[in-house]
Amino acid sequence: MMPYPASPAQRRHAFRALLEDAVCRTFASVFDPISARLAEDLGFQAAILPGSVAALAMLGAPDPMLLGTGDLALQTRRIIRATRALPLQADAEHSVTSPAEALRTVGELETAGAAAVDFEDTVPPHQWGPGTPPRLLPREEAVARIKAAVAGRQDPALVLVAHTSALELGALGEATARAQAYAAAGADALCITGASTLEQVRVIAQASGRPVLIRSGRADWTNAELAAAGARLVVRGHQPFLAAVRAVADTLTDLRDGTPPDALAYQADAALIRQVGRADEYEAAAATYRGGT
Repeated sequence: MMPYPASPAQRRHAFRALLEDAVCRTFASVFDPISARLAEDLGFQAAILPGSVAALAMLGAPDPMLLGTGDLALQTRRIIRATRALPLQADAEHSVTSPAEALRTVGELETAGAAAVDFEDTVPPHQWGPGTPPRLLPREEAVARIKAAVAGRQDPALVLVAHTSALELGALGEATARAQAYAAAGADALCITGASTLEQVRVIAQASGRPVLIRSGRADWTNAELAAAGARLVVRGHQPFLAAVRAVADTLTDLRDGTPPDALAYQADAALIRQVGRADEYEAAAATYRGGT
């Protein structure tokens, strides 16, 4: 029979255990059930569904203001159902534009099975990527959204992550003040982008008293260095989705140009397809319920 997956509560407690550990681990950036299964099979202990990537994967659209709460919850639910125990952080990001929407969004994503939910403090639209500096929400508005999310949470194990982009503007003092305010409002962890030194990470972690998650930190920082500064999870970019798009584009180009199918690059073999499709488990379950052996 197919193994029964871990419950959302179990995944949330596992995510919290990662935050409480003195180690910094690498998030798997995932975008669908297959990428999440691959991440879990390869030993990743947590995954993230970024809003920008989810918008591209689900809608074929850029990031700002197009991905709704329902879209994000649907993809979260699919990933949770497809994995055994992988804790998933869902990025609410720009599907939240008010405290009322934060209240609703946390409920939708909690019901979908997310282990953690990330709330940004930027004024939408703010598309992920270089050359798109953020505009920060007034601090009071960002705090109000976090308080609303706390009020909307039914399972206290669900991790609420407050994401500040103040460092992208070079404002360490503002980032520190926001981290303290978000922690006081009930955020369980802080996510920061734009850090240029490990000392910035350390200052924010110490000032907030919360574990820190790093988005797109410097490539030369080791996980051990980040752990010493107070970081517990890091995602350095969303390369799996970018690689998938490149592989599909190259494969279609080669097919269009007459390359024989058996000469194409980037092809998964039958064993990998059976693995990611959990073929053995489905076949065993089917045999069991047919009365076979």
